[in-house]
Amino acid sequence: MNSEQSDQHAAPAAQDHSARQIASDLTGLPLAPLVLRTLVDTLIFTPRISRDVISGTRGYFSPLRLFVSLMGLQFGIAAFFGMPAFYTVDALIAPGGRDLAEAYLAERGLTISGVSDTVSRWGALLNWPLMALGAIPYLLVVKAFRPSLSWWTHFQCYLSANNAMLIASLLCAPVLIFGEIAFLLTQGLSAIVFFIAIMRVASGGYGLGTIALIAFLLVNIIITIPSTILMFAAGMFSVHFILQWNYGVSLFELMSISLDQSSRAIEAAPPQSATEE
Repeated sequence: MNSEQSDQHAAPAAQDHSARQIASDLTGLPLAPLVLRTLVDTLIFTPRISRDVISGTRGYFSPLRLFVSLMGLQFGIAAFFGMPAFYTVDALIAPGGRDLAEAYLAERGLTISGVSDTVSRWGALLNWPLMALGAIPYLLVVKAFRPSLSWWTHFQCYLSANNAMLIASLLCAPVLIFGEIAFLLTQGLSAIVFFIAIMRVASGGYGLGTIALIAFLLVNIIITIPSTILMFAAGMFSVHFILQWNYGVSLFELMSISLDQSSRAIEAAPPQSATEE
């Protein structure tokens, strides 16, 4: 009788363990209660994560490990839906000059699709340093407001806000069934989540006052533009390096060829005939 009861209790526990294991394998996260609590608090109670980082109590899953897992899940979803995880050659050349760019590559025995595949494979490795580069302006700002904390502490607090944005972005992933454009439109919401989270970190984690918070918000909004430009420029030079290294082809030459062809097409377009009165 006792053995039957123990078997009955063991069956649900085994099923629960199997469900957790499957979910863990799919997401790349060890779905222990600690991680689930970290996910919830990162999105809803972000200051708790930053206070844990600053105090060093380690009561949550590491922001860095969570970031790596969330990014891996995001890349997996992007690959499943056929979305590029990095810059593509197609996106960087002028649409009107695609034919001339294809002819330029064909002379060297190359195709745009083949070249783009190589760029995507390398891009999976370069995404991480590019993201770190984009974080530098934000780290400089938070360090200026709380210089007493170490760079590593600031980096983890920044990641806690970034993780909140990633979680919001992943929650919007089902929108992909309606198309990539619909999903991209939701990314504006993710950016808002990031700014709210970083402000809550500054308030609840760093303990900044009202005036300092207003200054913190304004500076973060201002540096978004140079940070975006920095990441885009670094991405373009990365693609240029990949093409040079693998094929001896210049991205900037490809872009120039396509732009020249596009401008010629515009100049060659016949003027609209004036309507007679």
